[in-house]
Amino acid sequence: MSLRNQISTSPHYAAVISLRLLPRWLALDRATRNTKARTIAEIADRYSGEVSFEWFDADVLGTGFSDWVLCRFDSLDRYHAMWEEIRDTEFFFVPYAEITQVMLGLADGYRRYEAGEL
Repeated sequence: MSLRNQISTSPHYAAVISLRLLPRWLALDRATRNTKARTIAEIADRYSGEVSFEWFDADVLGTGFSDWVLCRFDSLDRYHAMWEEIRDTEFFFVPYAEITQVMLGLADGYRRYEAGEL
């Protein structure tokens, strides 16, 4: 199972969502984790074509987070709707993980500003 989907055009926005997986998650056997993670993949797949979603394991020596997600999108509304659905899953309400940081950016924002597009 891959926690990754793509969109067809070059999106204007990107977000990096840093996550800390909690001991409760790590205590689950891998088969159970895969089953529970499938719920997130299914939600992300419903937004495929509007929001790309790619899950990464962080460097094992990093601090403050254990995983991160890269999202690319044009519609902040669709990105927000996707994360509302994801946050309503047991992954976050048990919780098995917590969001530690969100970094949101606009591709070529300064160029678009200078060109009067913003």
